[in-house]
Amino acid sequence: MNYKFLLIPVFSLIMAVSCKDANKEVIEPTVPAETKTTIEYNENRLDTVSKQTDENDTFRGGGTDPFWSVQFSKGKIHFKAPGASLKSFVAPIPEPEISGNSKKYIAQSHRVLMEVLITEEECIDTKSSKKSSHKVKVSIKPKSETDFNIFEGCGS
Repeated sequence: MNYKFLLIPVFSLIMAVSCKDANKEVIEPTVPAETKTTIEYNENRLDTVSKQTDENDTFRGGGTDPFWSVQFSKGKIHFKAPGASLKSFVAPIPEPEISGNSKKYIAQSHRVLMEVLITEEECIDTKSSKKSSHKVKVSIKPKSETDFNIFEGCGS
């Protein structure tokens, strides 16, 4: 028996079956949208704060001695300090200045200037020992005054 005559048709059949179909759609491999570099960049930009300060979400900060609070909610910054000379202030959330792991929001009206500095760093409330994900510092003053009132605390 001559194997040459048998091998040629078998080999031809294998080649024909294994050839690509020219009309068949080629599917490219999926590349992840977020690479490690992108994820690190986003973390450095404090995207957690951005998500919490969108119009529908809330970011809260506050402190004691004296008691005060700041809240980013529904597109506005709400500041309250019942024991201070300037007891409350509400303004639209401005675009933040980003520096490292901090965001600074500068809000003002015709009478008041307020700066809110949010730093992504673990913060422990001195009275309650509650841990928060951010340190918060609010500097606020009526424009008629020269010195800021400073309030420091924690937020998340």
